[in-house]
Amino acid sequence: MVRALTAALAVAACGGSSEAQPTFDASPADAPEMMGPDAASTDASPDASSPPDSALPDAPPPDAASPDAPPDAPAITGSALQLNDVSVLMPLPSTLAERDEGMLAATSAGPRGALFPATTLDAVKALSPSTGGLAFDKLRVVAMRIDPCFAVLAPTPDGVGCEAQIRLVLQPISQFLGEGGRHPAENFGTHAVHTFYRLTRAEVYALKDDLVSLRLASSSGEALGPLAPHPLIEQQGLTGEFSAGLRALILGAAGAENLTRVAVMNLVASQQWDFQIFDVIDPSQVSPRPIATLPPVTTKQSGSASNISAGDSTNGSGDSQFIPAPAGPDTFNELAATPLANQLSGEARRAQFDALMRTENPQRTTAETVACASCHFTMTVKRRVAWRFGLFDSVSADAFVANPAVVTPADLKPTFTTSEFSIHAFSYQSSIPMIVQRTVNESAAVLDYFASSPTP
Repeated sequence: MVRALTAALAVAACGGSSEAQPTFDASPADAPEMMGPDAASTDASPDASSPPDSALPDAPPPDAASPDAPPDAPAITGSALQLNDVSVLMPLPSTLAERDEGMLAATSAGPRGALFPATTLDAVKALSPSTGGLAFDKLRVVAMRIDPCFAVLAPTPDGVGCEAQIRLVLQPISQFLGEGGRHPAENFGTHAVHTFYRLTRAEVYALKDDLVSLRLASSSGEALGPLAPHPLIEQQGLTGEFSAGLRALILGAAGAENLTRVAVMNLVASQQWDFQIFDVIDPSQVSPRPIATLPPVTTKQSGSASNISAGDSTNGSGDSQFIPAPAGPDTFNELAATPLANQLSGEARRAQFDALMRTENPQRTTAETVACASCHFTMTVKRRVAWRFGLFDSVSADAFVANPAVVTPADLKPTFTTSEFSIHAFSYQSSIPMIVQRTVNESAAVLDYFASSPTP
């Protein structure tokens, strides 16, 4: 699941227009053209002393067909749990009335209290100055996810040692119309809040069943496809039957009473974001949480990008940096920065790419074992190294492998723009939905767990 910070932050997750949105595949079908003979002539090409990855025995030749094209498989339909059941991205509103009627606000409350009390945000702001510009009154829930076993690599069938959760992503929604006639995430999506709510095992299973029942009551049980702004809400609108039922389910499951953690992502400078996580002690008191793989007691990490503009991150250039840099086997600090990646040997690049793939793989890493910025930058880095070094998911033994019985391989696609830089995991950059591979993989892992452990 988007462990600890992800998303949306997603922050996560990472335009709600009903028009088709751009998607990014780690190795789309036109990869051969983009990796053609001229690819090696760029200024940032690897040193002559460092052999290109194509020289390694298992690397795809420049003119090879895409190694990661998903196979065809039967669609998941009917009462079978789908990706868009356990992870829901709300479409953006087309009017302010639709925003205010059809989207949950931070102040929206059910039997467990307000979803995100103002006192909690005030406590976060007191410890995180970069959240100062976050407009509380404009916050709306843009995403929801459920997780029967948070941050556990090999959850037991009976759930012993598991913490079940519902998680939400909130972003300030602008009062002004953006592209596609939708009200976008304000200021190009520079702020996002990820909230975590503890559930009992019985509660998360009941919520799962209720989500399926809601879908079946609003459709004929057809396959909804890859993660995207929820197709039924797109059809019916945010004030439609499905959206109303979903809002009721969220308010029944989440509130100040069971809010346990808050993660924030904030733009602090041009193409630089701060990430922080807070444990919620009570609705007016929070405690900064140390971030995995950083120096002891480090509670804030920045991720930055330079030399990246529209289109650049698809042709192999750009420089990403994590401050402080994470340490350990699941890091790819040099691979993230093109100048440093060019100096690595093909073997070293492959090793760091494997680390990136583990960061995307919920069977290998969790929010408690990887740093925030690393998780949010995976798609941007992977997109660059695919073109420049021929590194695709299929060359790594650490790539996530989903159970084809619970999710169609063709549905395991992220939704990630190919013309802009973004680090959202399950939320919006302005009007553009961002859904990274980690979010997709975690959602598939949730389906697999529920299928293998069908009862609480």
